[in-house]
Amino acid sequence: MGGSISVESLPGQGSQFTVSISFDIAPEDTLADQLLHKHHQVDNKEQVLEILAGKRMLVVEDNAFNLKVTHDILKRNGMVVLTAEDGQQC
Repeated sequence: MGGSISVESLPGQGSQFTVSISFDIAPEDTLADQLLHKHHQVDNKEQVLEILAGKRMLVVEDNAFNLKVTHDILKRNGMVVLTAEDGQQC
């Protein structure tokens, strides 16, 4: 795709991955179609939540507050949520 991938890592401290890819931005009217209609015909938020209900989600986040908020939002919207605090635990 003509891009690049780099990584900086320190043992016991974590890793930073950088991915750079150049691409054209889709026209605004087709962006929603690409995101929402790829596999299902959906017209509103309720239909998206219905499609995701019961699906298993893995959330990996090293910030405890962000992990809790994300977990709670997904669970409240009907998803089965597994969490990990870092890549090693994941």
